[in-house]
Amino acid sequence: MKKMIILISVLACYALAADHFSIYNAKGALVEKLESQRDSSVEISDVYKKNGPIYIYKKNDRYKNKNLNVRIDTTLFVKKESLKKNDFWIEIEKNQNFLLCFESSNYYSSSLKGESVNDSCVLFEGIPLVGSSYVSVVDIDGKELYKVNIAIGMKFIDLTRSKHRLGFYGNDYELKVNRIYGDSVLDMKNRIYPDPERIVSLNDKYLVDTYLATNCEIASVLSDEISINPKLTNKERNEISKSWAKRKRDVKGNKCSVNDTAANTLTLYQAIMYANYRSLKDGLKPYYKFEKTNRKSNVILAEGKYVISLLNFDKSDETNVMVTVDELSDGYRLPYYDEWMVFARAGDLNNRSIWGNAESVEKVLEYAWIGDKTSNLYASKPVGLLKPNKYGLYDVFGLTGEFVLFEKNNPFKNHYKTPSCLKGGNLKTRLEKSLYEAHVFPYWKSLNYGYSDFNFGASLGGVRLVRKLKK
Repeated sequence: MKKMIILISVLACYALAADHFSIYNAKGALVEKLESQRDSSVEISDVYKKNGPIYIYKKNDRYKNKNLNVRIDTTLFVKKESLKKNDFWIEIEKNQNFLLCFESSNYYSSSLKGESVNDSCVLFEGIPLVGSSYVSVVDIDGKELYKVNIAIGMKFIDLTRSKHRLGFYGNDYELKVNRIYGDSVLDMKNRIYPDPERIVSLNDKYLVDTYLATNCEIASVLSDEISINPKLTNKERNEISKSWAKRKRDVKGNKCSVNDTAANTLTLYQAIMYANYRSLKDGLKPYYKFEKTNRKSNVILAEGKYVISLLNFDKSDETNVMVTVDELSDGYRLPYYDEWMVFARAGDLNNRSIWGNAESVEKVLEYAWIGDKTSNLYASKPVGLLKPNKYGLYDVFGLTGEFVLFEKNNPFKNHYKTPSCLKGGNLKTRLEKSLYEAHVFPYWKSLNYGYSDFNFGASLGGVRLVRKLKK
């Protein structure tokens, strides 16, 4: 069989369709712009191979009836009519060996490493990290005929054919007139809510992480950021950084279990950096750009522009950084406040939370890890072991709060212009009501899709990334 030919780094996924491609760093800065290599016999420098080469697979009769030495977890047959859809996505778990088969034999190209096993099928072995990719069916000249999009540990969510509820009627409101009418309709009309409930139609499609990012995923993807010997002046933060250093040493070959423990000691800066590293890993343009700033407070400056604390694995909290979003990016990012609510609700137009109007905590525990009474503030649990919501997303409530950003402004008076908050509650959410802990750990009945004081104020949390697909 003719040897597989390395065409180009995964950072250059656009090369088959453009005359040049750009290489970015983790801070969103352009590093280099290169001319594309249209001649498939030309190899790109070894500098780019490590980022994930694209291979061409050529059918060959020699590979018919090949004795495979790996376990096939899933075999997927793709029909031509499906391939013609740009939003056709196959969802695969990470570490899963899958055989992708087509109706007719062709050449294949992909940003994933695989092997042609017969005239119609390509084998992909155990993709170790969450992300997205594709397999293209091409002709002998490299012209793309069809594309199969692949989501690894992510869900393709189409919001275009349904209604969605945003906002929340909670206890945070002002009165138009300082009067209580005693009539529910009149009293509601007399209230001004910072984020009132409304039903909306959306026209967007997303990839959303099926699970919260795990400790192993973070340690693997952010390995270059994690200091092996941190020396922070803040004792608590230094101990947390030491725990990340240990996880970095323990990661073996980027192999991370699907059900590893949820990462819950990330700062907002680290969560945003994780998004950029994920983008680079998959050959996508980073969504966030970082610049130095002399501003001292965390604040929303304008739409898509924030100042946040530079709290990294080996940096003090005395420095801030300005973050600007790149609207031309096709990469990963944190969900915005409204987006998180849509993903968490999963089409639910009526209830306050995923367990509906349940009065029994037993129903809650089917969906959420809560009620941990240990003294370990940073205890965690495995992701994906409880019931998912109707979009197939796990651990939306409990376990760890998820960082979200505000797209334009923060409407909540007590947190005005703060760029982010945590959503979903955490492992310490209490099973019993306690006045003593009311402002530290919420009672489970306080958890909801919308605004809550308990969603704000924390500097450490977890992350679930999204990728908004281009229309």
